[in-house]
Amino acid sequence: MNAISFEYSAWYLLAALALGLTYALILYFRDRTFKEQSAAFTWGLAGLRTLAVATLATLLLGPILRTVQTRSEKPIVVLAQDGSESVAAVWSARDSSAYVQALQQVGDELATDYELVTYTFGEAVRDTLDFAFQDKRTNLTALLREVYDLYSNQNLGAVIIASDGIYNEGANPIYADVKLNAPLYTIGLGDTTRRRDVTIKRVFHNKIAYLGDKFSIQVDLSAQNAAGERVSLQVVRLNKGQRQVLVNESVQITRNDFFATREFILDAATPGVNRYRISVGSVSGEQSTANNSRDIFV
Repeated sequence: MNAISFEYSAWYLLAALALGLTYALILYFRDRTFKEQSAAFTWGLAGLRTLAVATLATLLLGPILRTVQTRSEKPIVVLAQDGSESVAAVWSARDSSAYVQALQQVGDELATDYELVTYTFGEAVRDTLDFAFQDKRTNLTALLREVYDLYSNQNLGAVIIASDGIYNEGANPIYADVKLNAPLYTIGLGDTTRRRDVTIKRVFHNKIAYLGDKFSIQVDLSAQNAAGERVSLQVVRLNKGQRQVLVNESVQITRNDFFATREFILDAATPGVNRYRISVGSVSGEQSTANNSRDIFV
């Protein structure tokens, strides 16, 4: 829609027209220069002069042509899938297939009325749906930050997160400095049963060590529902298919909600990039051992 507005009141348009008319009357009727011309010719010139002067006076009023365009946008709905191993750890192939079909159907239905944006989050935030469930880390805060950075100033309708709620990287999402101007819905996945599990939570180490020096490896170990069990914690150097056991320590799990930190001092005896594997033994009844080891490179 186009419209013309003026910096001054519209009543000044009448003044501009009166100015043009007055100038034309004085020029063509008071002055005797055009007395020999026909009346029609004189009135024609007077009309053109009135129009020209009135137009110039109108332009002095500062007219502004405003154009308003209206565009309808669908609300944006973000659908995010947790891609970590823990989500599908207890699913059968049939369960996994049924879930994938159900979520894709939900996405298709949302796409008819909304602009659907999909993500998979875990070790990284990816702008597509990925149902491989192979990520070993989950960072919920990174997902919320991504959505906030991209869509906080847009027409965000809702955020839907399908996850088991387990995160092992990044800050607690409850305290994340992210304020979404849209409702957040969750699809609860996984198994709420607290199963027996031993995990290498984190490994802290130097990325660079000088030949002949010593360097430190700090291992955070946790266990659930395994009180009374004893497991073996090993640090192994892998080199061209060969395994060299550097540390083999027995760890006694003293309670069901167990956490311990172990620090090991190793020798930087081999030049080049060295691969180390930190692993902990499994306990009876442990369903998955995928989180029982971590590889690092120094």
